[in-house]
Amino acid sequence: MARNFAFNAAARSKLQKAMLHKMAVNAKKAKDDLDHSMRFVQAKFASAAKLQNTRNTANIARSKAIREVISKNKAEARKHLESSVATQQRAMAALASATNARISKTNKHVAVNAAQIKENAKKAPRTSTRPLPFSTRRLPMLALRPLLAVASSLPSWLTRTRAFASGPPTR
Repeated sequence: MARNFAFNAAARSKLQKAMLHKMAVNAKKAKDDLDHSMRFVQAKFASAAKLQNTRNTANIARSKAIREVISKNKAEARKHLESSVATQQRAMAALASATNARISKTNKHVAVNAAQIKENAKKAPRTSTRPLPFSTRRLPMLALRPLLAVASSLPSWLTRTRAFASGPPTR
């Protein structure tokens, strides 16, 4: 029995050494496989990160170029708007000046005509022997009638003048 015990102990020892050796070999193979897989995964991650960085750099450059174009377009539009506004203001000022000059000229002519009519009206009773065909109380109204006719046509004249100055309507 002691011999069997010794034989079994030797066999167990040999089996244990073989199992430990096999476990060590399998552990080394597992470690090598893990290292190989990690290198592969890390290479994939590095490749993806490199691609992402390249794309991000390109996007940043593209965005910067777009912002520059937008900024230039904005500045150009601002200049065009300022120029258009200044041109419109000059045109409106010229129209107002011409309109005011025309109104002033018309007012002067009307005033001169009214004064002439009044002067003629003052002279008329002295020089004429026949009665006037209208009441003398209506004389100031008659003197103002040409002025009222011009004044009533003035808004439509201004509208037509402004329409002419602004050019044909755009659609």
